[in-house]
Amino acid sequence: MAGSNIGDKIYFSAALPATEDVIGYAALTWTEAAEVLTIGEFGDTPGESTVAPLSGRIKRYIGSIDGGKLAIKIENVPADAGQVIIDNGIDNGVNHSVKIVAGATGEAFHLYGLFANKKYTERADGGTDDITFEVWVNSKVV
Repeated sequence: MAGSNIGDKIYFSAALPATEDVIGYAALTWTEAAEVLTIGEFGDTPGESTVAPLSGRIKRYIGSIDGGKLAIKIENVPADAGQVIIDNGIDNGVNHSVKIVAGATGEAFHLYGLFANKKYTERADGGTDDITFEVWVNSKVV
């Protein structure tokens, strides 16, 4: 069912799930990030492997799965507990868990990955004080 993204929330945990399923993620302690502006697209993309036999017909196979890079933009609130987790994750270079909750349906999506590429957005007349960063996804989306 299609609906508005208004009310969508994102949460972070410095811990990883004991099992990579809903039960494993439910056991984690989550911290909400304040003032989320955008949450980019997410999901697996398979690599393509091909074989070109002399018969003349190329065969395609599913290769390695890439979780991609989840782009996130938030208002810069340095004291926000969620942003402290982001900063610590960027500084220590270890996987962190992420939970995205759809405001319209309550559906939750879980994954984990590395936080990287934190940037302060362009300063311009009428602009806002925001940051962008990526989660380099290293798990399936549950």
